[in-house]
Amino acid sequence: MTMDAEFLKLSFREDYNELNNIIHKWDLIPGAPIEEYDFLTNRILSNLYKGADFEKLCRVIDSELVVTYGFYPDEIDSVEKATEVMEWWNSSG
Repeated sequence: MTMDAEFLKLSFREDYNELNNIIHKWDLIPGAPIEEYDFLTNRILSNLYKGADFEKLCRVIDSELVVTYGFYPDEIDSVEKATEVMEWWNSSG
């Protein structure tokens, strides 16, 4: 593995862990294990790495929480969640 690939892998892992901690603190499903949000974390982080803007991030969060986790759209404040994620993303990079 090249140095660049190793660096990218390490960076992704660090970003993943930080984002997963943020999502876990939302306490969407009280008492859920931290790995409960692996798919959501992966989906959000993948979109961030592809350059997703705030609007796209809101749609991803809405979609995942409704489709994957079974929330009703009015139970989700995707703007608040996307704001928190974007603030973290912009400060970490």
